[in-house]
Amino acid sequence: MRKRRDVGVHCDLKVTKTEYAASVEGTWHKDMDVAERTDSGTIAVAQGDSGGPTFASINGGEDMQARGIIVAGGGQKVVCSPTAARTTCYDTVLYTPISPIIDKFGLSIA
Repeated sequence: MRKRRDVGVHCDLKVTKTEYAASVEGTWHKDMDVAERTDSGTIAVAQGDSGGPTFASINGGEDMQARGIIVAGGGQKVVCSPTAARTTCYDTVLYTPISPIIDKFGLSIA
């Protein structure tokens, strides 16, 4: 049995689109990636997660790699587990990939 994880890290997502463009709260974002939940027991993103990191394991373990910054949630609203403040959760997360962020700010990842 898999434990629900509505707060903290949201796992078991699959990238379904790349170079996706959309208007998010009146601001046009382009070249986003989109990831969706892979089962009904998880969520992709919760209200308030915007600006947080996205990352993935390289080999299925604890070896994490930066993938981007969360822009918004979308798709279908899904049930969140109880939280201190009322929130909305979604089955899809939109995020800006890490490469444009690194390029724009002249950063590097060690």
